[in-house]
Amino acid sequence: MKRSLLAVLAATLLLSSGAWAGFSVHVDNNRRTHNPPPPPPPRERLECRFEKPDCRPREHHYRVDYRNRRPMVEGRCDRGDAEGRWDYFCNDGTRWMIVDFHRNHPGRVDCLDPRRGRMFAARNVRECVDIHDR
Repeated sequence: MKRSLLAVLAATLLLSSGAWAGFSVHVDNNRRTHNPPPPPPPRERLECRFEKPDCRPREHHYRVDYRNRRPMVEGRCDRGDAEGRWDYFCNDGTRWMIVDFHRNHPGRVDCLDPRRGRMFAARNVRECVDIHDR
């Protein structure tokens, strides 16, 4: 017990007497500092474009892409006319409009309601384009 009491007293004396005043930590300032990571690229502005299909080259599968290589419109051409279901996408990849073409004329138009996140039957293509141009 005397030894432990002596050890505690010695430690207290050392801490309080400034014996630790000569103790220092050396930091190497010559070491290279790491550069912070670059800021994330700016987000692209959301763009939902409508383009009427051009089936003149008579390709069976038709697709037009945005600059970021995501599809803008995809569908099928038959004998130079747009036929069947055509999907229109925004530049972030979300489908915003589905048009059923029959001999190059739009029939049923399904449009994505941006507020609800669901498709609804639009009266025509212009109505859907106006909703997404805001």
